Amino acid sequence: MEHLQTQGISLPRLGLGTFRMQGDACRAAVESALGLGYRHIDTAEMYGNEEAIGEAIATSKVARKDLHVTTKVWNENLAPDAIRKSFDASLKKLRLDQVNLYLVHWPSKNMNLPAIFETLMKLQQEGRTRAIGVADRLQPGRIPRNAGPDAAAEISRGEIDPAGGVLPAGAGARGLG
Repeated sequence: MEHLQTQGISLPRLGLGTFRMQGDACRAAVESALGLGYRHIDTAEMYGNEEAIGEAIATSKVARKDLHVTTKVWNENLAPDAIRKSFDASLKKLRLDQVNLYLVHWPSKNMNLPAIFETLMKLQQEGRTRAIGVADRLQPGRIPRNAGPDAAAEISRGEIDPAGGVLPAGAGARGLG
């Protein structure tokens, strides 16, 4: 499988997106995906499925070092204390000591990026997340300069829906200032 290299991690380009998956169906889908060879699981606190994913990971035979887990903080929780609280809750639900990639989910127009990135960089420095970034596109130049050239990966996702084609990456983030 092809990988993307960023911030010293190797990210499988293809991963299982878990949006709208819940409970036992989510757990079974993740278990099946891991059995089929998927090694990248993408979730978010707002999906409400981190606990089911944590169960699937805990029962899988995939070594943690071979598994890439991405989760995201929702844009209602972007104050520094709220980010940490959300992050801790995500780790507990996922049954992990560390995630591979922690992202801001759907950037908002009025977010305080310097404060957000200061908090994200501290989580990375503490070894709790291997990489950080913003999902679903920011306007060019919005990542703070003090974040450093390798501090943040801007992740632009495209979703492939077998029934409905391809949704353009960042379609919902247009118009952010």
